[in-house]
Amino acid sequence: MPSKGEAAAVGPRRASLRNSGPLPGVLRPGLGRSSFLPAAAFVVAVVGSLLFAGEARAQVKLEANYRVSLIGLPLGHAAWIVDLDEDRYTMAATAQVSGLVQVFSSGEGSGAAKGLLQGNRIVPQSYAVAIRTKNRVDDVRMTYAGTAVKQIAIEPSYEPSPVAVPVTEAHKRGTVDPFSAGLVPATGFGPEACQRSLPMFDGRIRFELALNYKRTEQARDVAGYKGPVLVCSVTFKPIAGHEPNRPAIRYLSGSQSIEMWLAPIEGTRLLAMYRIVVPTVLGAATLEATRFAVVGKPPQAARVGNGKGAAKASEAKPAEAKPVEAKPAEAKPAEAKPADAMARGAEKESAH
Repeated sequence: MPSKGEAAAVGPRRASLRNSGPLPGVLRPGLGRSSFLPAAAFVVAVVGSLLFAGEARAQVKLEANYRVSLIGLPLGHAAWIVDLDEDRYTMAATAQVSGLVQVFSSGEGSGAAKGLLQGNRIVPQSYAVAIRTKNRVDDVRMTYAGTAVKQIAIEPSYEPSPVAVPVTEAHKRGTVDPFSAGLVPATGFGPEACQRSLPMFDGRIRFELALNYKRTEQARDVAGYKGPVLVCSVTFKPIAGHEPNRPAIRYLSGSQSIEMWLAPIEGTRLLAMYRIVVPTVLGAATLEATRFAVVGKPPQAARVGNGKGAAKASEAKPAEAKPVEAKPAEAKPAEAKPADAMARGAEKESAH
């Protein structure tokens, strides 16, 4: 269990999902009623794990709120704040089940990450997330040395499946965590921003998300931003840590319907997640912004974006992100410490 100051994200994660990673865990072909409700809550916490929030001394802050739905039915909500300085970022997030799903299943989540902005690269330094159900807390923490994962701590203890593709040290180099992957460096706002591959590692699974430009849309029904958004198609490519014959892995690998929508962070070289669409056997699971507002003055070194459509700082309202620290399942979630303190807690833990 993480101690105070460590990042915690809470939400359901069944033992049967433990080897399936952030995207595969959302999908379970043959999903029945008993497994759908925990999986629905899992969508809230884990799709929301691509969100982040922070309390560092930022020059620019992106404050965003999201709704999560499955085939149009509300599952929950999430909050995201991104604190940006000239050469670094600090992130954390919360996600919670809401609506009728609460009658059958509960789940909450929070987490944190931080790293460096080096040209057109995101270089993570620490990552921590926990997912909690009524009876279980799943906690993952990683720290980095240079561009490689230095140490991984997973609670409860995790043993890879004997049929899973082994994860080597080479697989842990040059990767980004699921939080940091939601922040995309770009020299401009155009189709070329989608043409990239994200080398992902979540502590258990190494996989690639190959993005390609699909189309451009206009932001709709979102406070703080009224401009264009890029729609990128996403191809899921498992590399290691997964079970090749697992139905969910095969389902996702063959899907042509995953999408990641990106909106510009005003005045910076960065785009951020606006919408995510992930197919399931029951229909599309969607995470979509209801508020996307930029606060503060962009760092001088980062000012290249057109910033069209972004909200003025005076118009922005505080995001409703309240990170929680993991406690025993029966305990009510408490407000967590700022994201930079949470990330330091993860680093301190890995040192022992």
